[in-house]
Formats: sequence, C-alpha cells, structure tokens
Amino acid sequence: MVNYDVPTSPDTYVHRIGRTGRVGRSGRAITFVEARQKREMEAIERHIGMSIAAWEPGAKSAPTPVKERPRRHSKPGVTRSGRKEETYAKLVLGGGRAAGLRVADIVGAVTSKAGLDGEAVRDVMVLDRFSFLSVPAAEAERVIEALDGTKIGTRPPQTLSLERVSS
Repeated sequence: MVNYDVPTSPDTYVHRIGRTGRVGRSGRAITFVEARQKREMEAIERHIGMSIAAWEPGAKSAPTPVKERPRRHSKPGVTRSGRKEETYAKLVLGGGRAAGLRVADIVGAVTSKAGLDGEAVRDVMVLDRFSFLSVPAAEAERVIEALDGTKIGTRPPQTLSLERVSS
C-alpha cells in the first residue's frame, strides 16, 4: 500500500492501510510525508498507539503483535432478560448540564453505587439544571438511598440527591 499524501484523519489512515497486514501477518504501508505534515503523522501515531518508522534502505521489521483493544463501555454481568413487563419509576436528579453531568456519568453512578445493571437504567435525560432517569420500580428506593449524597460528574464534582417522581 502506498499513500502519496498523509490523510488528514487518523481513521482514514487506518482504513487505508487496514488490509496491508492483517492479524499479525506481514505487510508494508508506505506513506510519503512532507515536513509540513508532521502534525498529521503525530495524530495518526497517537491514534494507532505506536510510532511509524521512517524509511531506511534495507529495513526489515517483524509483524507487530496484535493486542485486543479494551471495550469502550463495560456493564456489569447481570442481565435483565427473562423479566417481563417490569414497571419503572421515574427519578429526578438535582443536577444537569450546568453541573457538568452527562448521561454516562448518571448511568455509571447508578451501576456502580446501586449495583444495578446498565440495561435497567432507562430514559436518562440531562437538562440544564436537573436530570431524569427511570429504574425498575422495585429498585427505586435502593437506588435513591445508594446515590443520596454521591458525587457525580467531573466539572466540578457535585453532591446530588435523587427523588422519586412517579412509580
């Protein structure tokens, strides 16, 4: 594979060279780089997690060992399958976008503090000053107790409280 210019997107680079050496097999991708494209190459190296060697006459290299990438999101192993027509309670959280909260922060807090699996947390909506979420009605009080006074979010950490809106 020969690239006559450096792609401006690291994802494009990975896509272009993805077939040159698959699953530990050898392959060679050559990319012509001008000095002004140094930043693009550095972005690609950060994206792929390794440095790209400059060409030298007679250079030989061993195939790079394949490492399994970490999963982007992990959920507890508990599954909600098999539970039919479970009723949900809507909860309101005293904090929202203004407190730096994101949906992932709220789901992460419920799964880690209350031990509920991610599939049980539904209808999360983050507004400016408060947020809503739904959890199984049978677990609502436990979720409220587990999260009461918990610091959620990162900018700045907020101590928030939950209360039941409906069941």
